[in-house]
Amino acid sequence: MKKFELSVFLLLLFVPGCASVSDQLAMSKFSEASRAYGEAILWSHFEVANLYRKPGGDVGQPPDLEKLKSIKVAMYDVKQINLAKDKRHVSQVVEIKYYQLDDMIIKTVRDKQLWEYDPKAKSWYLSSGLPQFKYKATDNGS
Repeated sequence: MKKFELSVFLLLLFVPGCASVSDQLAMSKFSEASRAYGEAILWSHFEVANLYRKPGGDVGQPPDLEKLKSIKVAMYDVKQINLAKDKRHVSQVVEIKYYQLDDMIIKTVRDKQLWEYDPKAKSWYLSSGLPQFKYKATDNGS
């Protein structure tokens, strides 16, 4: 997670010096939200990670939390962070190494996250949904 914290720190440095206090507060809240979300994913606490999804947003079907119980995450590494000009949207690319309990083979997924800031709620929400893990085929066709 040290790389992630350094990335967020560098991102904050590039926010123009004349940025408003509300912009700085929003970026601080992004740092907190994305760190907590990343920790939830890293510890395979998908129920907690799911709380960061945009409420009422159009991010597709809710994740199958029961199916996610078979996924264990071994690594969560932020590779890229891009702050939009409006400072209310962040795109982030994360590499996640994981395995499924019944096959124990390490797989990698590059998760492209889109985050949105809600100034009324003063919170950041994930508008792209949880990572798309690949599952080993089972006898019942899932």
